[in-house]
Amino acid sequence: MKKNVSEVPEKSNFSEWFTYICSPQGGGLADSRYGIGGLIVHLPATMRMVRKIFQILEDEVEDRGHEPVLFPTMIKEANLLVEEEHAGFTPEVFWVETAGDKKLEERLALRPTGETQIYPMFALWLNSYNQLPFKIYQSRHTVFRNEMSTRPFLRGREFLFFEAHNCYETHDALMAEIADDRLTMDNVIRDRLFIPYLFLQRPQWDKFKGAENTYVADTIMPDGKRNQISSTHDLGQRFSKAYDIKVLNADKQMEHVHQSCFGPGIWRIMAAMIGIHGDDRGLILPFEIAPTQVVVVPIFKTATKEKVLEHTQALVAQIKQAGFRVQLDDREKSPGFRYADSELKGVPVRIEFGERDIDSQGAMLKRRNGTEKIKVPLDGLLEELKTQARLHDEAISEASQTYFEDKVNQATTLEEAIQFLDNQGGFVLVPFIGTDMSAEEHAKTLQTQTGGAYVCGTKFGEDESAGTEGQVCIVTGEPAKAWVYIARSH
Repeated sequence: MKKNVSEVPEKSNFSEWFTYICSPQGGGLADSRYGIGGLIVHLPATMRMVRKIFQILEDEVEDRGHEPVLFPTMIKEANLLVEEEHAGFTPEVFWVETAGDKKLEERLALRPTGETQIYPMFALWLNSYNQLPFKIYQSRHTVFRNEMSTRPFLRGREFLFFEAHNCYETHDALMAEIADDRLTMDNVIRDRLFIPYLFLQRPQWDKFKGAENTYVADTIMPDGKRNQISSTHDLGQRFSKAYDIKVLNADKQMEHVHQSCFGPGIWRIMAAMIGIHGDDRGLILPFEIAPTQVVVVPIFKTATKEKVLEHTQALVAQIKQAGFRVQLDDREKSPGFRYADSELKGVPVRIEFGERDIDSQGAMLKRRNGTEKIKVPLDGLLEELKTQARLHDEAISEASQTYFEDKVNQATTLEEAIQFLDNQGGFVLVPFIGTDMSAEEHAKTLQTQTGGAYVCGTKFGEDESAGTEGQVCIVTGEPAKAWVYIARSH
């Protein structure tokens, strides 16, 4: 079993590195040997991290007025087909057709996403504008899609999900909610998980099936490819008309509500956190999210083991009482092995304690993303842990911003764009023919000419045509109507 840090693949070979870091023998995050393609076992470290991410998101949306619900896993086939465009999801759906040896009267779909199971209930629950805005969310559940190409935390047939669904009296109120969705991503994903991203409006041909518009948070993985980590959909009145979700307005007239939905991608967020922050030694995790925040490594010989362990156990108890998630690594392994293992697992702070430290009443501290060990007196240890936690997160934040700045570039010709995509990967801002349906064929041409680059969209809240004067589309050579971000994609 690999455990030596020298055996961790170099991150420059990102595919191999990511696979190893996710594996049980690497970072201990997932086991793909379940026996059904696209389904994984989420290992303890992952569950501790995603539970924390779920909790942060739940707190955030509840502060914005959302109430928690939980819907069943299965959906009636008839409900799935109500909204004509959204029915395009059906090729990706898993179906339940029998119960025991009896064929069901109607097929039931395993939930691919929540709209078609939630909105029939909205039609029963809502009847007055006084109930609006109406905002719910469901969390800590899974959805199912028949993905052909799968990889842990990037694409699967069953994956962790979080979704908020909302109804409003006006479209302006809906758009204000979408701005709040972006704020949620800023507060949680950028400021607490330190994942940088662009918040974009997708082109019309790449929006969510049945939506008026789709808005996304896109980041870039170390292989230079786009990773979509959230989506927000302006559903307008399309679904409310399809599912007959109406309320009596202030003028005593029945009208269909306006709707939006918001989905931070829990798996994709995990992939971004793993990929962007990690290094050649393994995981680097935000202090708040790390399953183990502090590891205490006792250093002893056979003759001193009992004495050193007695002191380190007392030290661990003190650290735990102060509110840190701490682990004592007293395995019969060399200190070097235990150091490397804690770095592979992304433990933010390591404390080394031996017989000499008993006499000196001090300990050695090493931060996961620091370069030097520091000697700390035991009576100042808890305060120093707080300092090291802050420095750890500041270093992650600074490194991720520097990383992302290098992944966003601008080009005015196809040749320049391809050069950036080949050499640096990431986003390239380019002049393009437009973002409405008439530009879809040119986007397909772009994809062919660039080796797979997609039109990701335009900056949310900005005039896409601003600054296009004198610019020509990099595909057609015609006057450009929009500046768009392009990138290759996972």
